[in-house]
Amino acid sequence: MIFTINDHYTTKEFKEEASEFFNSQGQIQLQETFSESTLTIFKKALLEKNELFTKQSNPLMYSYKELVKDIPIEVSNGFEYFKSKQFQEFIEEITGFELELENISIRKFSHKSYELIHDSKITDSLLIDVYLFLSEDEFEDSMGGYKVYTTFEEELLYLTPKHNNLTCVFRDEKLRQYTKYINSLAKNKKYIEVKLSYELSVEDDLI
Repeated sequence: MIFTINDHYTTKEFKEEASEFFNSQGQIQLQETFSESTLTIFKKALLEKNELFTKQSNPLMYSYKELVKDIPIEVSNGFEYFKSKQFQEFIEEITGFELELENISIRKFSHKSYELIHDSKITDSLLIDVYLFLSEDEFEDSMGGYKVYTTFEEELLYLTPKHNNLTCVFRDEKLRQYTKYINSLAKNKKYIEVKLSYELSVEDDLI
């Protein structure tokens, strides 16, 4: 499965502007990143097939390293795409850094899901976290479920899980992340988070 990236994001002009913005702001968010038709089957399987997810504290998590039986081909192929050199090169072009994939996971968030700041991995490396959110329904901030990047002293960035949004965030050893508890206002809403963490190959080129 090859996802089709929005044509606007593949132009040389956009990639140059995106790289400049990322280097100055430490983050960038792309809306409607992929053609919806190429996401439909992948999203549908992940949202509907609960057996793909195993409980790891909270929330539910499905990791490529912990395969379960009978994973639909559209899910495994989609996962391979996000691990691919093709996708990594796209992230490198919009961030301006040479990268090495460190980790990839898929998690499902719904009512009562959360992530504590203490669950956030401490890193000695310079990383770029990449998120893709998939959902059927929009989440409001009042429902929770948004990502918070913080230095403990100050909260610097909030990521609302909007469908088909791709977000890249620069993270050093001082920056931690957690997910706000999803409360009862969300009712039966849920979303999928595809998250990749890349290590910067050349740490001399700091933002």
